[in-house]
Amino acid sequence: MRRTAILLAAMCCAGAGPVGAQDQAAIPIRIELNRLEAAGSDCRATVVVENGPVALASLKLDLVIFDGAGIVAKRIAAELAPLARGKTVVKTFPVAGLACPDVSRVLVNEIMSCTTDAGPATDCMDRIETASRTPARFSK
Repeated sequence: MRRTAILLAAMCCAGAGPVGAQDQAAIPIRIELNRLEAAGSDCRATVVVENGPVALASLKLDLVIFDGAGIVAKRIAAELAPLARGKTVVKTFPVAGLACPDVSRVLVNEIMSCTTDAGPATDCMDRIETASRTPARFSK
């Protein structure tokens, strides 16, 4: 039983060996702004999240949406978890009150929550890699 707890605490993944605390910083969480689509007069954002070998119970982001003039237009809290280890998921969230052509940039302003099943993770912002397939930039 103690050995199982130690292995879980080390966040071991099949085939890759144990993932130590210092190694976790090198394991990216890739988040791609994949699509912006009209939802009536509002916009709907779709992101693709590729998680590494550390399962996340929560990954809640504070996103800031900029309009075409570079002015902050919206702030959104987006929960992207749960994320199983090695899993790719697609999440969709509304951007109410803003048309898609008016979205010029999406910024990961901060991490509101990032936890594993074993507890809080403190290196999530460092691990996030952003990309965009839309005309809007996506960055941290």
